[in-house]
Amino acid sequence: MTGLISSGGCHQVGNRPATAAVDNRLLPVPQSLPCASDILTLALFFRLASIMQFSISRAERPAKQADTAARPSPLSSICQDVWALIQARAPLPPHAAESDMLPHRGPDRKPNNTCCTGLPLEFLPQRRHARLASSLLCFFLAQNRALGANSPPEMPVAVEAVRPLTQMSRSFWMRNGWTGGDGAYSIPLGRKRSLWFFGDSFIGTIEGERRIQARMIHNACAWQEPGADKPLQFFWKGHEGAPEALLAPERKDTYYWPGDCAMVGGRLYLFSKRISDDPQGQGAFKFKWTGDDILEVTNPTEKPVAWRLHSYPLPGGELDIHPGTSCLVDGSYLYVFCTREMPQPTGLKHSLVLARIKTQLLAALNCQGFEYFCQQSNEAGQIEKDKTFWSPSPVNPVVLFEDAAPEMTVSRIKGLKGFFAVYSPFGLSDSIFMRFAEHPEGPWSRPLQIYRCPEAADKKLLCYGAKAHSELSSLDRQLIVTYCLNPGDLPAHIHRPFVYFPHFVQVSLRVKPQMPDQSGL
Repeated sequence: MTGLISSGGCHQVGNRPATAAVDNRLLPVPQSLPCASDILTLALFFRLASIMQFSISRAERPAKQADTAARPSPLSSICQDVWALIQARAPLPPHAAESDMLPHRGPDRKPNNTCCTGLPLEFLPQRRHARLASSLLCFFLAQNRALGANSPPEMPVAVEAVRPLTQMSRSFWMRNGWTGGDGAYSIPLGRKRSLWFFGDSFIGTIEGERRIQARMIHNACAWQEPGADKPLQFFWKGHEGAPEALLAPERKDTYYWPGDCAMVGGRLYLFSKRISDDPQGQGAFKFKWTGDDILEVTNPTEKPVAWRLHSYPLPGGELDIHPGTSCLVDGSYLYVFCTREMPQPTGLKHSLVLARIKTQLLAALNCQGFEYFCQQSNEAGQIEKDKTFWSPSPVNPVVLFEDAAPEMTVSRIKGLKGFFAVYSPFGLSDSIFMRFAEHPEGPWSRPLQIYRCPEAADKKLLCYGAKAHSELSSLDRQLIVTYCLNPGDLPAHIHRPFVYFPHFVQVSLRVKPQMPDQSGL
């Protein structure tokens, strides 16, 4: 809308008052409507009235159809009266009292055709309707503004092109040593090396299309250097005949699944899930998540088998809040995205919540320094959704979005502002979603599907664990994404050895045309 300028809460074009077109007529916009969005709301309000009138008419019994057609609905009449007031430029006097609604009596004490304000007597029903409509309109405008303040932002990009990176995927196909695993978090170690963490991994040999002497450990890691001629170098403890996990908690009845990690002050901080076996679990899910630790590696650039490790338990487990789904450094804070497990009839729902800790407190391993993004409550204990604060305890945490996954990433994309979450919705899905936010706290946009795993046509395969790897992207607005495939039980792993690996996809994005500034809505 070129040439639109603001003037005292009313929009003008040049020196002419702004107008609104209704039924091919130009009508002046009254001063009570402070901005163009309010005019839109008023129009929607009228449209709602007509829809309601139509619905009421359809709902009437056939015997009353003629009467309904002849008599418009009350809400429609209110709208017509309000618009009539606007057309007539006859705003209600601000000093009018309830007595003004009484008909005016002449010297002979007989009612005449005017009321105390001098308006025609037949205008009184419009007066009543106008007051009600004004109240309803103010309510709708307030709701419009409140929703606008908390509404999700517009996704600034769209998918331009997607292609599987078959060669990169096959670079992880090893026939000896590490022969498959899931998890697949990565972090750059300088400009020429990426560090990868994997969960349950097979150690052994693949001959033909079959695993031989396969043994499973619960975690491993690898170094990846740029260049197709440089194979990955994998690390675990023990040896191929008796392999052991690289990372192990103190309790022998639990094990680690690595989560996301961050480099702070030259040290690596790795969030790890403490897992224990659960014989009562269903199918492939014979495990349970018992807690979380943060592992500090003081010499992360050395070979992982020579790492110096310190582990510290993290709070939140008593409320089923598990940190380390993703993490990132922004300013003086490490932001840690957490999942909150919510039992559902069809399984677990992983809502995403947020914690943070100052990097200087993290360096001192002061885990009591974690804060949680929470909703305030009033004296009666009722949650006030519009009021948030950082709390030392995860009580009433703000849910950023509800379809999150226990493994995902939140990161920046080269050439774009803000933060982007990449994940498999609800943990298991053949779709890969992306959301956008200007700040880690949100609000977060609605999800955009950026890829659908073609392997999902095989109903025996599980698709999960989608993540972005920003350090692998060389171009602006480009994403390198991995997802995991699992054939199910152990016999399937033995006979389908080239499924249980990270699968790579390149997603090219384009910036959407600039949307109008909606900050005034």
